[in-house]
Amino acid sequence: MTLSDIYDRTTQIDSVEHLESLLSARYDDRQGKKVNNFVLELHPEKFPWMSTHVIGEWAYIGFVKDKENAGYHSIGNLEKFRSIELVDIHGPGGLDDTVWVPGYAMINFADAVAAAKEFFVSGELPKCIEWFEL
Repeated sequence: MTLSDIYDRTTQIDSVEHLESLLSARYDDRQGKKVNNFVLELHPEKFPWMSTHVIGEWAYIGFVKDKENAGYHSIGNLEKFRSIELVDIHGPGGLDDTVWVPGYAMINFADAVAAAKEFFVSGELPKCIEWFEL
């Protein structure tokens, strides 16, 4: 499995511990938020893949199983984001790339790490978090 970050640096992952250490990386954006964006791929440029967009202790996850389906996104319903319709996160284009996601899709970062570990082990849609099918 490979992991690419917000600066498009790609690393081959060889263990769950290695994955967890890479997921802890954060960078300051222009608003002082600690952010990163990760894409996990079983095979480079093939399906399935999972993207994780991190803002501090929160995250948004997208999962695409194959080219035939739009995929899934996380459902969190965190109190902090319940009244926020859209949250701006950094997209795969780096710190200058803003993507808007539904507030209800934000989850705790610890849950995102658990989902990444499950995907690393199973190669399938993680069952440890709730998903919305697109």
